[in-house]
Amino acid sequence: MAAAGVFSPLRLAACALLALAAGGIPSVASAFHAEFMGMLGQSGAGEGKFIPWTGASWCTGDADSNVYLPGGWMLPRGETTPVRRKVPDGMLLFDGRTMYVWQRSRKQMSLSELKVVPEGLAKDGQQWTWSEWEWIPAVAPDGLARGVAERAKVVALDAKRGHVVGWRADGKSLGAVIDFSGESWARSACGVSFDPASGDVLVSTKWEVRKVFRFGKDGREVRKEGIWPASAYGGSLACERGRVWALGGFATPIGMLISDAKAGSFGSRAYLAGGIAWGGSGYWLATTQGVQYYPSTDPKTCRKRIGGLTGVTALALCRGRVLAVSGFKMHVMWLDDLADEPFKSDMHDIVGNRWRGEADGIDVEDGKFYIRDRESGETWCFDPEVTQWAFRAKRMFRCDHRVSADRRRAKMMGGVAVAEKDEIVVYGPDGRRECAIPERATSLAAEGCWLIAYVPGKSAILKYRISKSEDCPQTGSPCRIGASPPP
Repeated sequence: MAAAGVFSPLRLAACALLALAAGGIPSVASAFHAEFMGMLGQSGAGEGKFIPWTGASWCTGDADSNVYLPGGWMLPRGETTPVRRKVPDGMLLFDGRTMYVWQRSRKQMSLSELKVVPEGLAKDGQQWTWSEWEWIPAVAPDGLARGVAERAKVVALDAKRGHVVGWRADGKSLGAVIDFSGESWARSACGVSFDPASGDVLVSTKWEVRKVFRFGKDGREVRKEGIWPASAYGGSLACERGRVWALGGFATPIGMLISDAKAGSFGSRAYLAGGIAWGGSGYWLATTQGVQYYPSTDPKTCRKRIGGLTGVTALALCRGRVLAVSGFKMHVMWLDDLADEPFKSDMHDIVGNRWRGEADGIDVEDGKFYIRDRESGETWCFDPEVTQWAFRAKRMFRCDHRVSADRRRAKMMGGVAVAEKDEIVVYGPDGRRECAIPERATSLAAEGCWLIAYVPGKSAILKYRISKSEDCPQTGSPCRIGASPPP
């Protein structure tokens, strides 16, 4: 297998053989032929299903090392292909014995106790309802009766008001158990957890503060020289396997100095969005780029990504490198990547280095991508060959290039591929309809004989090789090679 970040034609041929093994035959016209060569950005799931999200806001493990994912998906212990499990909508929380679900709606949020059964999660329990929307919850480990956990089974961070609110095990509200609204760092608060040893409450802060503050039973901050507040990368908090993890650029155990974080942390490339779960031989991390698996023997290497591609507004292909932009978020892949490989972009790759905007067209030239931001009207040059942080300003910069790309059209082989209402049509140099692919695509890109198409219904990029009749290794019409994409 090729090294990460290197395009390999041999590896792409191997992907083609995998596609051939599926045995399907596409329906195409006689002059040009389309071979389905696999998917990008869509890990897929059991029973031929597609994962309908890119990033994940949480993941939760249970006592048997099964891992639960958003949208009713579950990874059985040691497995890497998710299966369906019927669970209520919401964020699952596990206290070591009981699974809870934090449910959100337009008018309320509630925490329901669930009973874990072999078939999955079932049976709603008592409902705890609140009137707020953006609170971040945490549940005390089972049996913990010290510190704040002595009276509060559940807490939630109300970052807007600078409070941590609490509830007893019977659902009775305790109001604000911690008030940090007067602290200089209050506006930076972003995560909450119980300390599994003391029962105190921990509050994390964003990157500009990078501290985790501890509060005792009386609601006051606990300070200890060189220990509390603890240094940690900014992000949310999660309690897993008896440890509290700071989830920022990495998953780092609380208590480690920032200088030592890389030695004891898991993860790379993507922002961690609020979840870490033990899967039996490694950790699954909920990130902005999907739920990613890192084995305990190689904690910095993502071995598997679960997720799809949603909301792609622009697509490009250049020198074997694929760029898909969803609004302002950029996802980079190689054409020969497998469907469940992690993206080759990192957490800082966003259009214009701003957390807003929407790309609606991309031109390529000399290995660079020129991205048009519809919101600002500006064009940004993205050079993926620039990887060193010291030269970050040369990786993404404003330029005067006029982007002419139409995301529903892609020039190729002297003709053009067009994403029409119910199919992708390849027209030859003379304008004649040569080949049709029955997919509803919203963005196309091409290079040489390669055509890629973003299909929202599958949350994926589909790969095709377009060839002429005389190039086909078999005789007859249509050319019977390739495999049909999954329905």
